[in-house]
Amino acid sequence: LKSSRRLGFMASHTNMPPWLAKKLAPCFDKAETKEKFFTRIASIWPSTSDEYRLIEHAYETAQRAFKDKYRDHGESVFASHLRGSALIALLYMRVRDANIIAAILLHDILEDCPNIWTFDKLVVHFNNDVAELVQWVSKPDGEESAHLTDVEIDKIWKAVPDDLKAATQKHFDQS
Repeated sequence: LKSSRRLGFMASHTNMPPWLAKKLAPCFDKAETKEKFFTRIASIWPSTSDEYRLIEHAYETAQRAFKDKYRDHGESVFASHLRGSALIALLYMRVRDANIIAAILLHDILEDCPNIWTFDKLVVHFNNDVAELVQWVSKPDGEESAHLTDVEIDKIWKAVPDDLKAATQKHFDQS
């Protein structure tokens, strides 16, 4: 999509204000390659670190799991949604927790690949923290609606660790 069409699509299909869509557009750019993404990761964690390897494994897992899945506008789910979301967390929210970045990359895997990926499999392949984060943002089994009820949101919020709640609140206080 041309840049102006992409901005319009992002704003209209994500309930995102146009000014924010324009600011975040580079995160969803096709020019963001795997190499560029991992150059960003290596600026935070050494490429030999456990954190880097965890994110790399999540990236490759999500890329394989979503390789044949495309959004309505024709872009890959992985590039236009999963990697873009991870970039927003890294660049704009300054998330520096590898478990959170891995979970962002994997956040749709339980819903969209239920015959392949389960909570237990995420624990084995990643760790319990990543699996719990992914599960927290997944729709309940069989749920078709993209909207969570207030009870479900309360349940998710209560399950979030206190330090993550504090960091989230602090981020919005500074915005």
